[in-house]
Amino acid sequence: MLTWYAHDDDARLGLRDPGNFIFGQLLSHQTFAGLSNDGLADAVDATRMTQLRDLRVEYSRVAFSNSRVVGRWFGGYRRVTFRNRTDASYYALVPTFPAFVPPLVTALPELTPLPEAAELISNYEGAGVSGGMEFEASVWRDKFVIEGSFGLALLQGTVDTGYRSTNHYYELAGAVLNPPYSELADYTVNSLGFLIGTATSVTQETSEIGLRAASIARNSQVFEVSLGARIRALRYMDVFFGYRTHHYAGVGVDLRPRNTVTVGNTSNTTDGSEVDRSATFRGFYGGIGFHF
Repeated sequence: MLTWYAHDDDARLGLRDPGNFIFGQLLSHQTFAGLSNDGLADAVDATRMTQLRDLRVEYSRVAFSNSRVVGRWFGGYRRVTFRNRTDASYYALVPTFPAFVPPLVTALPELTPLPEAAELISNYEGAGVSGGMEFEASVWRDKFVIEGSFGLALLQGTVDTGYRSTNHYYELAGAVLNPPYSELADYTVNSLGFLIGTATSVTQETSEIGLRAASIARNSQVFEVSLGARIRALRYMDVFFGYRTHHYAGVGVDLRPRNTVTVGNTSNTTDGSEVDRSATFRGFYGGIGFHF
């Protein structure tokens, strides 16, 4: 018996609450995070993409049978690929500069807060053995049948994972500025419409922190249970429906920098943390089958 299962999911989240600063930095690294370097933001946009590929090659035989119940065991080979990617952007919606009077004739300095961005990727591939049992219980002749199954797979595989965070900070003459950034308020607009003062010398710089690990060994398990019914609507057609859940344990790793040393605008990661992740797929199913 050959079974191929594929699942793709794309989830999005967007939250806005200007001025309240209630959203913590969920994914971005803490170094220079947030307009005030406090790890807070006015808004967040996040996307999460997951991809599952599950291949099974199994052999099945009748384990027991009577007039009411038929049981079959199955076993074989299983290969699973699970990919996960999370991207998040955090925004400071408070403008850096008020309206200029008289209007500027030159370009506005690039000091409007740029969004902080973070990315987390995990790719798992594993293979192993699987097995389980299937049951069919006839409720009314062969017209209405209750069916169910449970299974277990033991997999050995590897995970490639990576993390990247991009934050921003203000700098003046090579020195990092600290909140509340009084230097940004030190400006005037002359009669010709030119911006003059300390603010014209302030720049917005980028701080990036990344970490990557390849071929992390992981022993994973798959647990699955289903329960449903099958109705013989016509002599050559069945209608089936039910509920199914699949749990993939240990098929992902979240990698985060744990300790960093910042020198100037360069951050070096001294070590990282690994957190195992699992995935669960559950829901109802239904369909129509034909006999030939």
